[in-house]
Amino acid sequence: MSRWQRGEEHYGCFVGMSRWQRGEEHYGCFVGMSRWQRGEEHYRCFVGMSRWQRGEEHYGCFVGMSRWQRGEEHYRCFVGMSHWQRGEEHYRCFVGMSRWQRGEEHYGCFVGMSRWQRGEEHYGCFVGMSRWQRGEEHYGCTVGMSRWQRGEEHYGCFVGMSRWQRGEEHYGCFVGMSRWQRGEEHYGCFVGMSRWQRGEEHYGCTVGMSHWQVGMSRWQRGEEHYGCTVGMSHWQRGEEHYGCFVGMSR
Repeated sequence: MSRWQRGEEHYGCFVGMSRWQRGEEHYGCFVGMSRWQRGEEHYRCFVGMSRWQRGEEHYGCFVGMSRWQRGEEHYRCFVGMSHWQRGEEHYRCFVGMSRWQRGEEHYGCFVGMSRWQRGEEHYGCFVGMSRWQRGEEHYGCTVGMSRWQRGEEHYGCFVGMSRWQRGEEHYGCFVGMSRWQRGEEHYGCFVGMSRWQRGEEHYGCTVGMSHWQVGMSRWQRGEEHYGCTVGMSHWQRGEEHYGCFVGMSR
């Protein structure tokens, strides 16, 4: 036997085993096992298991489980579960659930739900909903709606509407209308009309008319300070500040 077969000083008789099989100092008898099978110092007898199966220091006996199955330090016995299934430190027993299912620290028991389903920390119980369905932190319960449907933070309940339907932040309730239908910020309620139907900012309510028809459009009204020039084109009337020129196209 070579020195490597016998190992470091103080070893007795390691017949047919390399230093790697015998492991670090202080190991007793690990016949047929490599250092990786025996693991770090202080391990005793983990027959047939690699270091990865045994995990970090202080683990007892995790037969047939990898380090990832056992998870971080302080875990005891999570048979058949990976580190991802057990989650971060302080979790006890989440059988059959991955870390993603359990979510961040402090979650209780969310069986069958992924982290994305539970959302960020502090969410209660959103069964069957993804994080995107629940939206950003602090949302209550918006079942069946995506984050885009609910819009930006601080929105209440916009069922069945996308962010684009609701428009920018601070809009109230624009059911069935896209952002383009509602126009720019500060518009009130232009149901069924596109931005082009409503025209530029500051127009009132011109329902059922296209952008070009409404107020006869900016182009129909002409330059500033004109009064009422019905039937005249933009070139005839001038620029912004006109009120309502119904029924005329550009």
